[in-house]
Amino acid sequence: MGEFRIERNGQWAVVDGPLTLATARRAAEAGRDMLADGVSGFDLSRVAECDSAALAVMVEWLRAGRGAGREIHFRAVPENLRAIAAISELDYLFE
Repeated sequence: MGEFRIERNGQWAVVDGPLTLATARRAAEAGRDMLADGVSGFDLSRVAECDSAALAVMVEWLRAGRGAGREIHFRAVPENLRAIAAISELDYLFE
């Protein structure tokens, strides 16, 4: 398992590494920092591993963005994370 990090690429925050229970707190904080810095979305194409904690982190990022009056977007959401969202009836958040 690789190291978790988020890097800015234009208006996108690129999430790299595992997005799991082990990294969720750090990911939520890093994402909020990116939102405060003006990103408008999260690119999950480099997420190496994810679990249900990733969904909680994404919901937190959406909440933080909406709290700032902005619409937040996600791209390249891993299929297993889409499946978890569907089971939780939260898949509409990522369309």
